[in-house]
Amino acid sequence: MDQYDAVDWLCAVWGAVGARQSELGSREAVSDWEKLIDIFGHTEYCVSNAGDFENMRDVYPEFRTCAASIAKPLGLIKTAALFEKPESDLIEEFEQMFIPVCLEIKNFVETLPDAGAVGKVSSDWKPL
Repeated sequence: MDQYDAVDWLCAVWGAVGARQSELGSREAVSDWEKLIDIFGHTEYCVSNAGDFENMRDVYPEFRTCAASIAKPLGLIKTAALFEKPESDLIEEFEQMFIPVCLEIKNFVETLPDAGAVGKVSSDWKPL
């Protein structure tokens, strides 16, 4: 998976999570792993487009703590480690950790027997 493939995959699953949130009527109504994808998608967007987390705080005020606390019990070691970093380090190291974290989350989602539409998007996704 290269950078473009990783962004493409994240956009596909993040969109599926967003559709599910809309369907359920709340960002909080989805599963923890879906929240993690939502946080990861917002984080990528903020780092890539704004270079900071000012807008992120409006969506998930405690996004780093929330993401790390979801990732740890799921065994997503790289993901938890990334979000445990101070904000300045997270911004600085995000690009180099982006692909490994994408792969870790993608591999996790594809092991879930009840991942629904998000899992289908993830497993059906093919690099361009």
